[in-house]
Amino acid sequence: MLERVAALDAIALVHAEEQAILDRERGRLEREGRTEAAVFGEWRSLEAEAVAVDEMLALAAETGGRVYFVHTSLPEAVDAVARARRAGTSAWVETCPHYLVLTDDDIRERGHWATTSPPVRDRARRELLRGQLSSGISAVGSDHGSVLPENKTGRDAFHGQPGLPGNETMVPILLDLVAQGVVTIERVVALVAENPARLFGLFGRKGAIQTDFDGDLTLVDLAGETVPKAAEMMGVAGWTPYEGLRLRGRVAATVVRGGVVARDGRPLVEPGVGAWVPRQHAPVAYGLPIGSDSQGDIPR
Repeated sequence: MLERVAALDAIALVHAEEQAILDRERGRLEREGRTEAAVFGEWRSLEAEAVAVDEMLALAAETGGRVYFVHTSLPEAVDAVARARRAGTSAWVETCPHYLVLTDDDIRERGHWATTSPPVRDRARRELLRGQLSSGISAVGSDHGSVLPENKTGRDAFHGQPGLPGNETMVPILLDLVAQGVVTIERVVALVAENPARLFGLFGRKGAIQTDFDGDLTLVDLAGETVPKAAEMMGVAGWTPYEGLRLRGRVAATVVRGGVVARDGRPLVEPGVGAWVPRQHAPVAYGLPIGSDSQGDIPR
């Protein structure tokens, strides 16, 4: 498959969990009679993610196919991708807001209300991952999952639906990390706008405020505050794993192609304003490379 990706001058998005390890750990836990939601992270283990990353990096090096690891939870995996990139492998890594906020304590306390795949990890790994926002991670994505409440309740570790709604809270969470001094606002722009546009062949239309670009903007208030509440969520899931969390910073308005489509988290237009944007160029192929691989950046 990666040979075909290379021939198409494309990029493969990789969910890094080794199925054989997941099957082995599930069998062990079921034999031990441990099926409660709290063992979710033990089932979808550190090993399963790390082994999958190593295997895919080896295949990418062999074939020349580009790979992009989605929803990465392990700082060790971020380091492995950075090492591979320095050695010439075309590989990049994304993380998500839940890995920067939640920990495995939340799974033990809240069960499936805090589960996603791969799972959120321990507090020490969360802190390391936060540090890699400025060095190693190329992008942040929401990994938004519109999981309905009935699919989160009354289930054991193996039958509840993983996934967390995150579209409405991603930017406020990152703004709060800016307020904490974890990452700069300029780096947040790169992680959520410029780098993804360059990685997926959309730079030239998306990812920057420049002449002939589409005029897509997110206006933020760094001095404001966001307190996520289920009753105010617009998504169909109707709940949030960050209920009541006080986040410094808020999204004031969203602009698409020069027109305001949302203000203070509320849409101002009917569905249908979106437009298909074809790839403008090959992934990671726009402009000249600058900067350091160790920063997780991409050619510019």
